[in-house]
Amino acid sequence: PVAKSNPAPKHTSKSKSAPISKSPSSIFYAECEKGRLVQEVLCRWWYAIDWPGQDCLSSPGPNYDALSAFPGVFVCTVGDGVGEILDRRDKSTCPNFENMVKKGTEELKGLLEKAIKGQKKELEKAGEKGSETDSNLDDVLRWCKSLKDGAVEREAEKTIKANNLKL
Repeated sequence: PVAKSNPAPKHTSKSKSAPISKSPSSIFYAECEKGRLVQEVLCRWWYAIDWPGQDCLSSPGPNYDALSAFPGVFVCTVGDGVGEILDRRDKSTCPNFENMVKKGTEELKGLLEKAIKGQKKELEKAGEKGSETDSNLDDVLRWCKSLKDGAVEREAEKTIKANNLKL
């Protein structure tokens, strides 16, 4: 199981406030190994996943300009639609919680291993081989390789059921 963090300090004010609700992702991240696996992939997905795909990068027409920081997203610059945003990226392949949690443990482990390899390569280029970050990545990789796919999936299902999560 994932190590539990210390509970948040209790609210000491005399005013009554609504209890803080936890999101399904925060519950999943905190309560099962698959949650941590998803989180570790999402922290470095760009080293392992080519997204968005090339198919969404072509301009939709002369009235649109690409938003350079967001490949596949365009803004209308001429006519009645000025300022309208057109997002041509495929949401079904987006590296987000919703899509990652649907993947099996084996695939997630493969993505994490690929991502860590890519991140370590960049660290080496930056002269940071042997750094604390490099060592932490080694720890995450050892943890990842130690996971038993079936056990991780069973624990995830128990977490989903116990918390009535809709993922």
